[in-house]
Amino acid sequence: MLDISSPGKSLDKNKHMCLVLDAKSARAWVYILKRKSHMPGEVMRLIQQLKTRYQMTVKIIRCDGGGENFKLRKICEKEGLNIEFEFTAPNTPQHNGRVERRLANIYKRIRAMMAESGLSLDDFKLLWPYAVKLVVAMDNALTRKSGAKSPDEVFFGDTISLPTTLTDVPPQRIFGEVCVAADRTKLKSKLSNRGKKCLWIGSAPDHSEHTHLLFNLETKKVILSQAKRLQFDCATRARRDH
Repeated sequence: MLDISSPGKSLDKNKHMCLVLDAKSARAWVYILKRKSHMPGEVMRLIQQLKTRYQMTVKIIRCDGGGENFKLRKICEKEGLNIEFEFTAPNTPQHNGRVERRLANIYKRIRAMMAESGLSLDDFKLLWPYAVKLVVAMDNALTRKSGAKSPDEVFFGDTISLPTTLTDVPPQRIFGEVCVAADRTKLKSKLSNRGKKCLWIGSAPDHSEHTHLLFNLETKKVILSQAKRLQFDCATRARRDH
């Protein structure tokens, strides 16, 4: 099942997110898009990756009647993938209710993350893709009740090495917490700071362990760093009070 939602323009000029959900396991994939027309390409890469890496074949896709979804069907037909498409009727989101409810839950959780982080609404609007990716990664890796399996475990089973969706994200790490990135500028005075105060917004994908995504409040840019944690309680409380 898949659906597209549009939270607004982010720091990287992205406006949309496409959520893909497996019906049996509730395992999710999220793709951040600048245009809705980019969705078919991302979903096709997922279909091909599942087939070549995990020997899994997509049989049915349920979606609404958006133009990008008909484009996806045309590409699948051209590639000879033999995938059945189930299009929902106009104004009937309940017919694709599971992915619609998951999107609603994602928005609830990122709003809670915004409130807990103390970020202003303007700053948080720029960072929503990072919050969404973190929420989806946690949903995939965590169980909902004792003794149950996570969506990752249900989808990939015991014979396949699970993807590391939460690489190096310890449970005490919080979206928006204050941390310090080393300042690598060579020429510095003896009393100048040796670090830049930033906010932790996630673990960097496709990078080595302990590589983190940090948001520099001064430059309004996202950087990569080996983050060192500050005294979170004191630093974050002071920032919230401010």
